Amino acid sequence: MKFQRKQRVKGKTVKHYKEWYDETGQYRISWRDEVYDVEVIAGFFACVKCVRSLDDMTEYWGFANKRALYRTLKAAQNACETGEKLWKQVMSIEGRDKVSQVRNLETRAMIGTGKAAYSAFSDIPVWVIKKNNPRLLEILKPC
Repeated sequence: MKFQRKQRVKGKTVKHYKEWYDETGQYRISWRDEVYDVEVIAGFFACVKCVRSLDDMTEYWGFANKRALYRTLKAAQNACETGEKLWKQVMSIEGRDKVSQVRNLETRAMIGTGKAAYSAFSDIPVWVIKKNNPRLLEILKPC
């Protein structure tokens, strides 16, 4: 993945907010050190364009892999690549035991432990809906 920096973001100053997009426009990395004129810890967020559900196709920017702040641009790029790699593994599932393969992959993609644990597959990217087998998405996100 190659990220290009967007030179101007409407309504934001370059001093406090920057954005990078990949070549497809599906992944975004944003950096900020100020929110509503309040200084916060400077860091990067790795985001992917997602849909709310299989029924509601409203698009929003969800987290690419881990819901966290990254200290470096390279770490945020690696998070985007890891998220893309996980979704490509889901798309490559074939055979009769799809349910067990998806569940197995979902348990390996868990981030965190205990009550704070969540799946990297909690947000469905737009590019996955366009390319993926609908049956696999129904297994991941039942209606």
